[in-house]
Amino acid sequence: MKKIIWGAGKCALHEYELLYYLGLEKDVLCFVVSERKDNPYTIDGRPVLEFDEAKDLIKGNQIIVAVYENNSAPIWEKLKKNHLDEYARQVKLGEYSKRKLQILNEIPINNRKIIVSSFDGQNYGGNCKYIIDKLLDRRSDLDIVWTRRDNTCYPIDILRKEERIVEIDTKEYYYEMASAHIVITDNMPDYRSKKKEGQFYLNTWHGAGPFKLVGTSVKSRNDEQKKVYASIQALTDCFIAASDDCIQMYRESMRFKGEILKCGYPRNDIFFNSDNELKNRIKEEIGIKPTDKIVLYAPTFRDIYSKYSDSFYMYNIEPREVVKALGERFDGEFRLLYRFHHDLIHEEVPDAFRLEGIDVTRYQEVQELLLIADILITDYSSIMWDFTLTGRPIFLYQYDANVYSVLKGFYLEIDKWPYPKSNNMEGLIDNITQFDEEEYKSKINAFLTKYGSFDDGFASERVAKRLLYEIDCGAHA
Repeated sequence: MKKIIWGAGKCALHEYELLYYLGLEKDVLCFVVSERKDNPYTIDGRPVLEFDEAKDLIKGNQIIVAVYENNSAPIWEKLKKNHLDEYARQVKLGEYSKRKLQILNEIPINNRKIIVSSFDGQNYGGNCKYIIDKLLDRRSDLDIVWTRRDNTCYPIDILRKEERIVEIDTKEYYYEMASAHIVITDNMPDYRSKKKEGQFYLNTWHGAGPFKLVGTSVKSRNDEQKKVYASIQALTDCFIAASDDCIQMYRESMRFKGEILKCGYPRNDIFFNSDNELKNRIKEEIGIKPTDKIVLYAPTFRDIYSKYSDSFYMYNIEPREVVKALGERFDGEFRLLYRFHHDLIHEEVPDAFRLEGIDVTRYQEVQELLLIADILITDYSSIMWDFTLTGRPIFLYQYDANVYSVLKGFYLEIDKWPYPKSNNMEGLIDNITQFDEEEYKSKINAFLTKYGSFDDGFASERVAKRLLYEIDCGAHA
């Protein structure tokens, strides 16, 4: 018996969603409405018809009345008048959430399916990408599903045959989450998709080093917010750590009590395993000459201000002066690349950057930008930890250090960070022109030793090995 859904609103879409989870959506012939009005003409490829148009389809099939119960009386009258009520049932909207959880919980887990979420579906890169690449180098029988939010631009043409994409907050997304064995994220796990027994959640996190406070350590979070934050992170089965400092941060700021894999960050493997051919390919893709030197400006996001665009007031360096000073001190022609936070993608970039630099905010893999950069300028971003591994110069421009320190806070006081620091352009230029390479390298080597870096070029391999154990014979499998 096929199915007819009477309704085209919220109730009808919910009922269709539940049928999809059960694998019964193919049995839905059409949707029926009492009047055309502003109703759509199709839903998921199925026609939306008025009652008189659908009469012949309705006979002998099940009718699901999916409108609010207090609005359904005229529908039932029409069904009775046409002797169709015996095949009909009423949907109770109040039971939707409960039924959804029950149905999703009964969906079998696909042992080789892995869901990947980088920056909540806004990125195809980072630790997650390097882990997946290593897994697929070793196994061809995996089903990799990347999450995507709001049609974020993904490089579809470079997806491997084992990879596909699902849009967040769709019925397909919740089905994929319910049927996945492993879920990998570099931020917060999605608590709305209820974790099932037998699923394994890996959190790679996205920052390392004793810099800005995160998690329950953030000063602006109240006790209730900290409690909720910790409860969500508790969904994680395993965190990966780039350093001893990471381990301490997971234990204290995430309040995490589970497994921590001491492996390094997979995204940093590129610093140990690359050659000039890769560097030249990246430069060519961006549109710069192989001989050009590069300064990457990558400041942290200011979520402490009322508007996203207010962040630009803190990014008030003068690109032309910076490039000039770098060229004189480091002997070469520099090009400035700037990369802002993904939440600023739709904001208008100040002219000083747009006219003097190259926007790489949308470039998929920030680690490739660090690979080709000769100099990094940032402020409080943990990107400086990654770049420290290269031994190349880092300059900090911290225009709002006093405010940011009060509102956000740091694990280690700014004056103890091993990089040249300034809060105005004059100070930044002075730090560049007076840069002492020998003193700098001595400081960063001592810094890495103190905070215990695990990075050695084999992090991806270690994480892949852990996940393959989980797939083949782990406790969650």
